[in-house]
Amino acid sequence: MKRFKEQLITQLIAISSFSSLLGLLLITLFIFREGLQIIFKTGPINFIFGMVWLPLENQFGIFPMIYTTFFVSLLAILFSLPIGLSTAIYLNEFANPIFCSVLKPVIELLAAIPSVIYGFIGMHIIAKFIRTYFGGSGLSVLNAAIILSIMIL
Repeated sequence: MKRFKEQLITQLIAISSFSSLLGLLLITLFIFREGLQIIFKTGPINFIFGMVWLPLENQFGIFPMIYTTFFVSLLAILFSLPIGLSTAIYLNEFANPIFCSVLKPVIELLAAIPSVIYGFIGMHIIAKFIRTYFGGSGLSVLNAAIILSIMIL
């Protein structure tokens, strides 16, 4: 009986895993099916390397989005790598075990915060800080890089 329960649980986990993969595949297919019409209408080169995104005027250039995504990711890695690496080294090599036993669960809890909450913090708290001290709207590459680096940590 115990072996049957284990096999049943194994099968349920496998079904759950494959259903999530199937859902991801269906979302990807839907996006490509809907997007291919615009890509072919605009032309693949104009779509990828176009500099203007104005859907109401049938201009679909995504190069600024690709470039900004790359730049935000690079900045976020540059911000979070030294902090994360030095924190990990400190916790594993130098910190008091009692301090570690308290801080490690706190750090792990940060992974439970939904990305929507981080976005809300970025739009309302960090944007206000950037707007006050650097000018502009505050909704910038710097804001996105800071929030992404916090999420990486």
